[in-house]
Amino acid sequence: MKRIRIVVAAGMVSLLGVGASPVAAKSMVYFNGFPAPGAAYLVDWQPKSRTRVVSGVGASVGVYTDDGSQRVITLNPPIESAWVVEPDACGAAELVRQIKQVIVRDLPAETQIVEIGQDVWRGGCSDGDTTPFGSFDDVGTSMQRMSMGARPPMTDIVPGLEMAGPSDEDWPLMIDFWPAQATVSVQSGAVMFKGAGHVYPAAFSPDGWWVMDLAGHQRTQTRLRVDAKTGGEFWLMADWANGLAQRVTAVSFAKTSLDAGFGTVAKAARMWQYGGSVGTSSPFFHYLYKSGWGERVTKSLDTGGETRAPIDAWGLDEADLWEQRKLSNSSILLNRRWVPVSRHGNKIHWVIEHYESMQDGVTTVLLPARVNYLVDTGKAVPPAR
Repeated sequence: MKRIRIVVAAGMVSLLGVGASPVAAKSMVYFNGFPAPGAAYLVDWQPKSRTRVVSGVGASVGVYTDDGSQRVITLNPPIESAWVVEPDACGAAELVRQIKQVIVRDLPAETQIVEIGQDVWRGGCSDGDTTPFGSFDDVGTSMQRMSMGARPPMTDIVPGLEMAGPSDEDWPLMIDFWPAQATVSVQSGAVMFKGAGHVYPAAFSPDGWWVMDLAGHQRTQTRLRVDAKTGGEFWLMADWANGLAQRVTAVSFAKTSLDAGFGTVAKAARMWQYGGSVGTSSPFFHYLYKSGWGERVTKSLDTGGETRAPIDAWGLDEADLWEQRKLSNSSILLNRRWVPVSRHGNKIHWVIEHYESMQDGVTTVLLPARVNYLVDTGKAVPPAR
């Protein structure tokens, strides 16, 4: 079996502008993942059963049919994404995913999205082999939906504001991945990425996108939701070309605040619930004990059980909180770092999270930096040993 490498080289048939979005189109966004980054689709439903679809890996145009229960979009050309794989005995190869159709099934409380297509081997010993995926009977992925005409305003994005969430990093072409997020300072007609100090021109488009002119390309974002309960926000991020979105993903943003931070080790020794697990049947926690170790705890609300895995060490590096654990029977270290962004009330802390592995002095990014929140659920007390 061929192994797909983590380092990706990608190609996309439909990356550059395919089709313009006419004024009469009804633009809808379908998304999931709050607060962590998640998949998204931007669909322009156009007159005469035509449409333009933007996914996490590309964009294309097509036509659709509607039988009253679901709309079936047939894309021409397919949306393609290609992964370089380890060479086999016959030489180099790549695995190409072709999305040929997209089913959009609107239910009262959600929308189900189904992708239909095939995976194709190009090159290597399996050259030409295909594996279909998706079917008209699939339940699909449940997503929220929103008209792009219902987006909240962005009039508060003014010089002096600092916001965690935008990115000027490369966007790896891997399903459900996103470009590493950072904190920006809004300037007049520009933004400055605080970590790297990069400054780029930025402006708002007439149709409500915050457009940043990065080196060699444009990246845009638009606000989808402001969450009063957590103080965070959900945005749609896109790479642009020819005035159109070419890839999209849904990500969290958060405004910075002066009271961000964990304080001392004693104050940070808490049971931190991961924001992405709030409201699920499997809440996930980091129990950080004052003595410098901790546990990753996953609870099952269905069965009442829980699983625990050790955190070997944790501490504070100035304002940042770090933790480290070693994989069993290996020399691999997993390092996580939470960079404070803001606080909402006494319990919710927004952070930029970094997650990497280290082996033999080589560091590998496991997840691009992402904006997420933590909930302080109380003092962490270590179990009796």
